[in-house]
Amino acid sequence: MTAIEAQTGNGLSLLLSCPTGARSARCPQKKNRLHDGLYRQADILHGAGFAVLQYVMRQGFPDYCKNLRYNCHNDEILVETEYIENKGAVGEDEAMVPSSSSACKYKNYKEVEKRFKEAGFINISTEILYDIVLGWTEEGEVESVQIDSKSDFTRGEIFKKDTPIVITYHMKEDDDPNKEAEATAPTKSEDKYNLDRDLIVTQCDRDSEKQTMYHIAFATRIEDGKSIIPYTFDTIINPRAMGDEFNAIGPLPDWFYVGATVHVKAQQRNGTIYSCVVTQAEDSTENEDTVTVPVMPGSSLDTIVSVAKEYGLSNQYDDENWGHGTKMHTMASDGLTIDIVYSTETKEALFVSIVSFSNLSTEKEQKEFIKAIAGIACPQDDADDVSDWVKDTIGISGSVTINNVTYELEIGPNGNLCYSVGQPEWEAWESSFN
Repeated sequence: MTAIEAQTGNGLSLLLSCPTGARSARCPQKKNRLHDGLYRQADILHGAGFAVLQYVMRQGFPDYCKNLRYNCHNDEILVETEYIENKGAVGEDEAMVPSSSSACKYKNYKEVEKRFKEAGFINISTEILYDIVLGWTEEGEVESVQIDSKSDFTRGEIFKKDTPIVITYHMKEDDDPNKEAEATAPTKSEDKYNLDRDLIVTQCDRDSEKQTMYHIAFATRIEDGKSIIPYTFDTIINPRAMGDEFNAIGPLPDWFYVGATVHVKAQQRNGTIYSCVVTQAEDSTENEDTVTVPVMPGSSLDTIVSVAKEYGLSNQYDDENWGHGTKMHTMASDGLTIDIVYSTETKEALFVSIVSFSNLSTEKEQKEFIKAIAGIACPQDDADDVSDWVKDTIGISGSVTINNVTYELEIGPNGNLCYSVGQPEWEAWESSFN
């Protein structure tokens, strides 16, 4: 336990006890007399390695509240101002923000709306995200609060009372009135949508906090070939909101990725999409059908993964969508890595790359792993020829083409061995889409 005395900056000495792993507890309110004769009412919240002091100044001063957080680091205290409320600075037509943007998130929207109304704000509206499918999110849970389009604000900030505030919250997908209307009475697309065209996917990022939600954006080029018109959602969305071809959880369709051309029917205003249906663009389907996918016949993602596991490698990430019906699977150990680009339809490999690290794996381990993979990461009719070439060449740099598939061995700058198969063929296939 570390007990440290700190000065608050206004004459109040505070003795902080910072026990490691202590449970949070609220201390009784205390009154502390300052050297200038004023009173400050202090409310202290403490826990493992920190203390929060909230004090209110009265008697001759307008109500003033300040939250200070004291973080204990060994024999040092770092002071952070969490927020300041100075009610004396609020004008007649102004109101003070009662909660920070981060404090509003995940609370029920009714509670948040009530707090802002009680604070004096009069222009509050709500928007609903009908995206709850499995019930992991509470009904009415706040996704975001925007004050005059500002989504990052702090408790104690002052705005005009009539500043527009928009509270966005989640509800069940089944409660969506538009969905019910679609089921009971088909609507002409021209009545529902004012955007119906092919667009390019410009953003497709999973949200860092809500793993079933995505940041999605589209764009279309105008006639000069350079300028673009962007189309974005007003918030993060669950992919299911883009139509029946998307799952509420799980991977996105193979044809939906950054750079892909998709067909979008949407209700939009000034580039903001409020509802939409996204499908695979007809032109992109035709283009992909006209180019043969350069898979290695008889190869198998599962077989390559199984052999790699025998050498101590494990999966590193979720398989990455590389477009045109392909994904990349990555495995690694301390001294070996392998990347496998494969067809999502047949699970056959298109391109395989091995990189080893001589400071973390022995030369014997590197060679044995490369030889084991070489015989299975290739067209199986050529397996014997490929295995023989690798056995004869491993340990030196070289390349060979066998039945239109290129195999390469290379020695890195630190003596680490590298091996690849199918890279030029895969690159040529990818460039055919540009």
